[in-house]
Amino acid sequence: MPSEVFVQINGLTEIVAAVFLLTGTFTKLVCVFLSAHLFGIAISAGGDMGMRDAVLAMIGIALLFSPKDPWSVDEWSRRAR
Repeated sequence: MPSEVFVQINGLTEIVAAVFLLTGTFTKLVCVFLSAHLFGIAISAGGDMGMRDAVLAMIGIALLFSPKDPWSVDEWSRRAR
């Protein structure tokens, strides 16, 4: 696969994950996925860019352990049951 296609697929995946985080859908699962993804980038990139991605991954882990927001889709679906 050409590297340009790989970067485009990566960008699309991150946009979809960001929409899930913004709406509060599958928040915990998306946080695990994005944190692992960003730690992988941080390790391979190194330097300033690696540090930025490592910090973003840590923010994702913090979101993983944060309580659910009452306005999120996850919480609305839980209350509807």
